[in-house]
Formats: sequence, structure tokens, C-alpha cells
Amino acid sequence: MNKCIIILDGVSAGKTKFTEIAKSQSDGHPQGRWLWSINSKNVLSVSSRSMGWGGLKDDKYYEYLNKLASLVDEYWDFKKNYYLQMIAKFKIHEKAEILVIHDVGDTKDFLKELESEEQIYFINITNKENVSSDLYDKTLNFSSETFNSDVLLVLKALLGD
Repeated sequence: MNKCIIILDGVSAGKTKFTEIAKSQSDGHPQGRWLWSINSKNVLSVSSRSMGWGGLKDDKYYEYLNKLASLVDEYWDFKKNYYLQMIAKFKIHEKAEILVIHDVGDTKDFLKELESEEQIYFINITNKENVSSDLYDKTLNFSSETFNSDVLLVLKALLGD
């Protein structure tokens, strides 16, 4: 089975739609694809519940989460280590086909360096036409009528099916 790792940036609604399309039933995939979607800040959110956070995602929460993320990165390189750990788990998982990594931020350069070792693909979702950047392997226009088929074409190319 072919696998791919996708770094997904851009418009939130477009990223959500991208993952929905990737998991949906399509030709050759009547059960859909097995996709893992990860974000290092989700790990911090879960652990924050045991530290007193009540679950409300307000300005105070986001300020706290950004400070905590900065702190654990400074002391333990948390984000890099988390992504490396999840990539290793993904590679040996028997069913997972796609690993989508969100919120890479300042680890983008680190992940770019891994491109030669891993099959990592950088995708930007925009809501504007004719936008491209050397930072991304592919830019998809969420407002385009062909967005769904564009996503499926990218996945077909990446997974070789």
C-alpha cells in the first residue's frame, strides 16, 4: 500500500473539506481512505484538561495554548519530536494511507529537510485564483468548482492509484 504525508496549510474550511474528500468513498475506495489528521496543539489541549482548563476555546485559551506550545518547544523540541513520532507510527500502521499534519509553523523547514527521506507533500488551500508559492508543492483553490476533483487527482498522484 502506498502512503503519503501531507502538510496542509491555508483556509480552514478548505482544509476541512480536503480531509473530508480524502476520507470519502471514491472510485477504487468504496470504504474511503484511512486518514490520520494531526496537530501538535491538540495534544497540549488534551493535557490541559487535567491542569484546569474547562474546555472553553476563548481568547484566554488560545493565548495560554500558544505560550505552552512555545515553552514545550523551547525546552523539549516538542513539535518536532511529536511529528517524528507520529510519522514513525504512521509508516508502520497497516491501514493508514494518508497522514495530514496541521499547524507546522516554524517546523516547516525541518519537515522540508525530511522530504528526501519521507514522502512529504506540502499543500496550500486558498480561496483565490492563480496563487502559487515556492513553499508549496501544490496550491488548490477552495472556491473553484473543480476543488473536489482537484483533491482526488492530487491523492491519486500521491498514492499511485
